[in-house]
Amino acid sequence: MYFPSRFDGLALVVGAGAPDLLFGLGAGWLFAHSPWALPILVPAVVLYCLSLRRWALPGLFRLAPTIFGTDLRAYGAMSTSRPPLTRSLASAAVGVGSHQLWDSFTHAGHPVASALGLDQLLFTVGLGPLTRDFSIARLIQYSGHSFGSMITVGLLYLIVRRRSPGVLNWAEVDRLTAMRRPKATVPLSLVGVLTVAGIAVWPAVGGRGPFVLIVLWAVAVLVGGRLVERAYVDESSERAKPGQPAR
Repeated sequence: MYFPSRFDGLALVVGAGAPDLLFGLGAGWLFAHSPWALPILVPAVVLYCLSLRRWALPGLFRLAPTIFGTDLRAYGAMSTSRPPLTRSLASAAVGVGSHQLWDSFTHAGHPVASALGLDQLLFTVGLGPLTRDFSIARLIQYSGHSFGSMITVGLLYLIVRRRSPGVLNWAEVDRLTAMRRPKATVPLSLVGVLTVAGIAVWPAVGGRGPFVLIVLWAVAVLVGGRLVERAYVDESSERAKPGQPAR
């Protein structure tokens, strides 16, 4: 929000989730959360962001709701931004590195948490057949997930509400939010199918299951956004043909 010309916001955010995606794709957890994974993750993040901008973002955000008077379709305007490659690479590296650094303090299996004694058992909670051990690292992890998610939602709201200069193309925002919303049947069906597929393979992959789901959802975002955009453009073109009644 304060330095929009110095960061590629999309690469920053996608990069912040990338280590878990690599783990979901079969890499070892420690490798995915180590600096050795940066040469793989950073260019992969930039390529995924390019794909999102080119094919998926307008369609994906055409489905976004209006919350407290703020129309989240505004974020489809990210598709018009073309940040320099060096900025995208640097932003992806910051996103990936921040995830890896945070997890080094918040996961018992990481050498940093072990060296600092953050993985020492504090108490155990039993939830029916499930039990969960809690350490300082896990408490930091869960509180980070909770407060971080709330802060993220708040920032998504404030950026659009305050129309922070330079963050989005506000002329494009006005154009997108003036359009009607298409039906969400196709992307929701796709998400549902991929979610069922992820749950089906969960027993085979064990603790990697949630991260396999994340990978499938990342695919659903790209493919679903593209399908919505194609259907919307095709229908808009059909509606615009002269001599035909509007549907």
